[in-house]
Amino acid sequence: MKHNKNDDDIHAAAVVVVGTGIAGLTCASELAKASCRVLVYEASAQIGGRLRQTTSSPSTPSGIELGAQFVHGTSGDMSARLLDEVGREHVRSLPWPDATYSKERGWCRADDDAVLKAAEEAMEGLESTSAPATESVAEALADSDTAVLDTARAVYSNDYGTDLHGLGAAAVAEELAAWESGEDYGVLVGRQSSDNNWSVLVKSLAKNLDITTNARLVRVVHWQEGDRKPLELHFSDGRVANAAVAVLALPLTVLREGDVIFNPPLPAWKLRAWCIMQMDNCLKIILSFDKAFWESEKTMEWDVVCPGSFLPELWFQSPSGPIPCDSAVAVAFLGGTAANDVANMPKEDVINRSLEQLDFMFGTADEPKPATKHYKPPGTVFSWRHDVPNVRGGYSFPTVCDGSDVRFAASRACGRLVFAGEHTHASMNPCIQAAMDSGVRAARDVTNAMRGSTRAKGENSRSKL
Repeated sequence: MKHNKNDDDIHAAAVVVVGTGIAGLTCASELAKASCRVLVYEASAQIGGRLRQTTSSPSTPSGIELGAQFVHGTSGDMSARLLDEVGREHVRSLPWPDATYSKERGWCRADDDAVLKAAEEAMEGLESTSAPATESVAEALADSDTAVLDTARAVYSNDYGTDLHGLGAAAVAEELAAWESGEDYGVLVGRQSSDNNWSVLVKSLAKNLDITTNARLVRVVHWQEGDRKPLELHFSDGRVANAAVAVLALPLTVLREGDVIFNPPLPAWKLRAWCIMQMDNCLKIILSFDKAFWESEKTMEWDVVCPGSFLPELWFQSPSGPIPCDSAVAVAFLGGTAANDVANMPKEDVINRSLEQLDFMFGTADEPKPATKHYKPPGTVFSWRHDVPNVRGGYSFPTVCDGSDVRFAASRACGRLVFAGEHTHASMNPCIQAAMDSGVRAARDVTNAMRGSTRAKGENSRSKL
């Protein structure tokens, strides 16, 4: 890549975006629309970050989501941008959740579950409690009833991708106050398949971009502010990319764990932000069956939260279900400590315990073990920490001592090095909208950097659309 030393021509020099999750693709797409020459690099063989799907196998249909199962909330500016990207006619809204189930209380419609409502109110109450920065959500809710705590763990440990002991109460209160997307689920219309899944968003954003895969960033040579020499980005295969501005849309784990060497080292305030923030594991268990035995349970349609259970949340799909696919599939999701514990278990034990829970939930006198009877092995146990080495985690989440000042430091550009990703977003909720919004903000930061300036300290990192 050639670099013209004439300052008048610096806008013609390439911008390099590293990372093809939704943040990186959104940033690159925004810049390309503005006629900026952009090169995009991805460490993995496929693009899309944590939007990834199953491929066809004898027991599992293709197109089942290994990452994001749905869009969390369909209201607000960035949700509108997302819907426009994939086509509003292709997305519909479903309530969350349909039902709850526990061994103690049995089945309950979500709208009628007083314990679920109490758990939601306890979390919403964090906004008005002025919790100290050092207090976790578990500590803030310690006086709650045991059933309420179990339900809060099942719901919010998955929502944030970590245990309640790891969540900062004050930081969560900030996030709740800033959240504007609503609590419904945005799901794709039509039968889920290899052609109809959330990769449609990835394909839309990546259209016409120049993307190189299997290129893992290992070193960045950047310069003091005011120095106009091109940045150098070194990749594991020996290639070097020069750029006027670089956008690093990398997972927090990759940045925290030293995969990339910065020369000179990044400032202390940036490293401190990465140390305070965390990114825990998320895990999906996908089980296929020759019959959708759950359709006899009229309390639920497709989503059930299971407090105190091995599998805290389950989604059910079938040819005739609300989210249809080619066969009967149960998808379980675990975040944080639960995901780490299950990831360390033998796969056979994970499958057996999952089937036991489903048998207990749906068994009848006539068919006491429907899950075991109709199960089609081998099943899938997918850990984002262990199975995707270039990601190594599920969500970033608001921790103890976290807050908007930390997120601002994470998002703030270092000269002509710009940063994007959900961990850089002001409202902190781990979601597709936050990743997209950070990509829009990063594109704006690129423009500022190419003008020889960075965002003034204190400017809100939420994009103004």
